Amino acid sequence: MPRHHWPAVLPEAGSLLRRRPTPLGVVLLLGLLAAGCAGWGPVDGLGPGGPSQLPLEAFVTTRVDSAGSDIPEVRVSVPFRSLVFQRAGDAYVSTIQVTVVARADGQRVGGGVAQVQARVDAFADTRSRRKLTCRVPLRLRGSGRVDLRTTVTVLETSRQWERRFTYSPQAVKATPLYFSSFGWNLQGEDQAGPVLGIGLDTLRVDVGLHRRPGKVPWPPGGLQLVASIQENTQDKALVQRIPLAEEQLRGDSLVVHMAWSSREIYFGRCTLGLRLEVALAAGSERLSLDPPRSFTNLQVPFWNDQEWKRHVAWLEGIAGRAKRQELASLPVPERESAWRAVFAAAAAAAEVPPTALEVRHLLRIVEADARFGGFGRGALSDRGRIYIRYGPADRIQHFGDEMSREGRWEVWYYLQLGEQFTFYDPQGMGDYQLYETRPI
Repeated sequence: MPRHHWPAVLPEAGSLLRRRPTPLGVVLLLGLLAAGCAGWGPVDGLGPGGPSQLPLEAFVTTRVDSAGSDIPEVRVSVPFRSLVFQRAGDAYVSTIQVTVVARADGQRVGGGVAQVQARVDAFADTRSRRKLTCRVPLRLRGSGRVDLRTTVTVLETSRQWERRFTYSPQAVKATPLYFSSFGWNLQGEDQAGPVLGIGLDTLRVDVGLHRRPGKVPWPPGGLQLVASIQENTQDKALVQRIPLAEEQLRGDSLVVHMAWSSREIYFGRCTLGLRLEVALAAGSERLSLDPPRSFTNLQVPFWNDQEWKRHVAWLEGIAGRAKRQELASLPVPERESAWRAVFAAAAAAAEVPPTALEVRHLLRIVEADARFGGFGRGALSDRGRIYIRYGPADRIQHFGDEMSREGRWEVWYYLQLGEQFTFYDPQGMGDYQLYETRPI
């Protein structure tokens, strides 16, 4: 790594960047909405104190009761570690209130409010992955599409989230089927959420559909199950459309099986969305299975020359220059075995399992894309390259307009490594470039 002489020293004063845990993927809801599901996905909004970065799962759906009536409902789940617990006798409690305001054409047309409390006996349990779930049935006037503003407040604190949804009763009533279940074969990988491509080369999804009460007529324009896998950082989507016919129903229910090879799916964080799409005389309506499911594909694209060379370059901290040059020139059939050999050798030296070392390395690439992708792909930026090689810094300082220069600075400190890396953003727009490397 080049070292540049820097004539002036940045002041030590500065705010520390608090490292946040890798956001968890949306948790799998097995058997989601056994009574039915409809709605549109959430959009992050701004609360009174700005956007919250804490985990929150929220979506709008339709529950079908025993009489066949549609009941719109907002469901919110908050991990215990995102709440604020207070001592109550021998226990710890935290209460959230969910308020939903429905509007159409600028007028309020209904909504709902509900509260739910979490209670644990041990303080350690307040930091667990358990979730507090609140359901808010809605009362709505009219039959048109409405905008839902959902506010989640931790009572007796300033902690608050806001999410916005759109709910379409027309889509619900026009679709003869509803989602009754969902399942897939992915498992969580520590903090990374569900992972594909490491020990699992195929994503398999089973979607249960059920006939709506009242025997809604089959739409003459046709009905399709649409699956979309969205790559979260490169704005690419893999779409599969499955036509559905009334003759496929057996006992008013249907299970659709879908599968994708990890080689078909983009490397990195992806989102699986499912919807029923019905063609109507006035256009098409969509009935979505919310929330979308997030997962990470860690399949290295050995068959793609450009992507292969990028992955070889990211081995900077694992393989030497000569080895990387050798790997970059390998033909496609030899790449995967050579890749495994590199991690086997590095793992033996570090006395760790090869798979664990490979997963950690690949997840750093994914995280670099997510953190530093404001100007092109984050893993190709200077900050991304350092992050992939060394992991999260022990300390990060931020400076603005120092040394009589416009722009912003970041100094990353790696204490065990004994190095600090200084990045400079001359325009103050987030395009940081490596300015200097020096020992601490």
